[in-house]
Formats: sequence, structure tokens, C-alpha cells
Amino acid sequence: MHWIGKNFDGIDQVSPIVCRGPDGSRVFSAVMGQARLRMLQFRGQLTATMIYDQHPICDQFKRIDDVTVLGVMYSKGDSFPLYFWLSRVVST
Repeated sequence: MHWIGKNFDGIDQVSPIVCRGPDGSRVFSAVMGQARLRMLQFRGQLTATMIYDQHPICDQFKRIDDVTVLGVMYSKGDSFPLYFWLSRVVST
């Protein structure tokens, strides 16, 4: 799949699966659909939460520094959530 991150274009427009295209460009993958952002609690802390539109999945984010966030992806009934980190990439 060559997953490289997510695109956050607004609170109601998030592309959760962005992959590297054959030419090296960032390409949205429709495999998981779109998502939106909301503020929700996770383990007692308020976090930015990405809610998938078509799946019972949430990704919760905690800021580490100016360019890095820690993420945790889980769905209803998950015993083992997926932890990951994202680094900000600014497009020109």
C-alpha cells in the first residue's frame, strides 16, 4: 500500500490513508474512505480525534512537538490498538 500518512484539509475533510504514488507524489487511497476531526477524551485527556466516516474506527492524536504527533488507532472491541507517529509535511 506504501502508506505515508494522512491529509488534514479541514475539520470535516480528512483523508486517512495517503500513499506514495509511482511518481513519488502523495495519493489519497479510497480504501478507508474519508474522516472528520473532533475533540474527544482518551484515557482522561482531551485529544484531537479522527473519526472515520464509513468504519467504526477512531484515531486519537497527542502533540509531541511542533511537527510530531503520536497517534493511536482503535475500533470498537479492540484489545490491541495500533500506535503510530506522524510528522508534519507542508506542501508548496
